[in-house]
Amino acid sequence: MQRVKAFESLRGLLAVWVIAYHACLTAGMHAETWPFPFSLLGKGDYAVDMFIILSGFVIFALLDNSRETYGIFIIRRAFRLYPVYLVCLAVSMALMPLFISTLKALPWWHPSTLIRLKNLSDSIHYFWPQLILHLTLLHGLVPGVVLPSTDYAFIGQAWSISLEWQFYLVAPLYYKWISERNFSRVLLLSFALILMWYFVPAGIAFLPKSAYLFFVGITAYFGYRFAVRQKALLTQSASLIITLPILFATLTSSVPLILFALIYSLVLGTVLMPRNGIISAVSRFFEGGSLLYLGRISYCLYLTHMIFIYVCAHFLTFVFQNHLSHPSQWVFFATLFLSALAGTLLVSALLSQYVEYPLLNFGKRITAK
Repeated sequence: MQRVKAFESLRGLLAVWVIAYHACLTAGMHAETWPFPFSLLGKGDYAVDMFIILSGFVIFALLDNSRETYGIFIIRRAFRLYPVYLVCLAVSMALMPLFISTLKALPWWHPSTLIRLKNLSDSIHYFWPQLILHLTLLHGLVPGVVLPSTDYAFIGQAWSISLEWQFYLVAPLYYKWISERNFSRVLLLSFALILMWYFVPAGIAFLPKSAYLFFVGITAYFGYRFAVRQKALLTQSASLIITLPILFATLTSSVPLILFALIYSLVLGTVLMPRNGIISAVSRFFEGGSLLYLGRISYCLYLTHMIFIYVCAHFLTFVFQNHLSHPSQWVFFATLFLSALAGTLLVSALLSQYVEYPLLNFGKRITAK
């Protein structure tokens, strides 16, 4: 089954959304109070939720098409996550003093600024336990009452990378049991995740807390696979089928699910209604070369962007406090976002070309042997 280009482009757009969100927080902007749709800039967690849904879809598509053994799957996924992550972790650790001084000197503060300062302080105070856990990518398994700020230590957005790694560890089992129609084991593991979600006092990076989002992506994958395989039978009811995801998502009142359903319905439409003018036009937009490239480097964008937000904020704060008599918060935010985005794009392109994909391909070669 071919890759879904719209989802690849969507990942790039979601990465830019997260960058804008963190630029808002750093500039002290309360974007969540802005008129819709600009208020979405203050809801970066929506973008991350959609990342998680996409991961459920993509990983089950990979398992379904490659039929790899558990060991090969884990090795390849490790080569997917670790190289860029370790580079960003090392750089973030080295720049922590700069991050702390930058946050303290910001001309405008958001309530999250104090939380970031505490996360960085706990990263230093509990340095070795935090480092060991982050090197294993299992820091999301440890509750904050055991190790403070463990979800967000060193490199805050890496909480979702730990979540992703936990999903990788169990996804092949789920796929195997679903393929074998061993639904008793599927239900048993699902029930165990629900119990852990309810009783374990863990943070946002603990897999059971976000498992339902992965399940949405998994369900979406099997629905897409069914549409591809039964295309001839479903063509006559295509209009109804592509509206059902939007209807169900709307009933949940979940903004991330609604936004994902809109793109998912487009993907189904390209399969079942390829000659529809509106669907074709929107599809061409998402399949444009620039957006596809943005999606290709989205992992690097996501992991590197906070480094550039802090560095750019450091220099902008100096300029605004020492050379401007009446600094504008809007100018500070716009300059911060654009400069951080430019730096992130440049370095992500280099990391993608010289670190991410070469080592990903190396992982494929050694497992092929």
